[in-house]
Amino acid sequence: MMRRLAMATSLAVGAATVAVLVSGAAQSGIITHSLRRAAAAAKANVLHISSHLAETAQVTVDGKPVTAPGYGSTTTPIAAGHHVLKVTSAHGVNYQGTLDLKEADLMTWKGKGYWCVNLLESSLQPYSKDECQEDVTDAG
Repeated sequence: MMRRLAMATSLAVGAATVAVLVSGAAQSGIITHSLRRAAAAAKANVLHISSHLAETAQVTVDGKPVTAPGYGSTTTPIAAGHHVLKVTSAHGVNYQGTLDLKEADLMTWKGKGYWCVNLLESSLQPYSKDECQEDVTDAG
């Protein structure tokens, strides 16, 4: 009788241990999945650069070079915060401007977050959320 009781207790403890381990692994998987989704969401934010310049411009965003086609657009990964953009072209465009990107101004479309800026001859023109939506969705 004692042996059966010890064996039953051992099986119950083993089953409980397995249940806790499985539950922990499932929770770990959920947490890992959530962290991956959060990291992917953070990486999905971009700066949509729309150029109203006739020629191709070299844009440096916080030291990272990006090429903006004349009368075209491009995107580059970016996070909320303060950023410095330097804009130059072969035809004499040469200026620097700053952008303060806020989460509240982020426009979301097709799983990405967008902030938008327009390159003019002598300055940057940040877009409102509505202007950004129009520009991004028109571009496809």
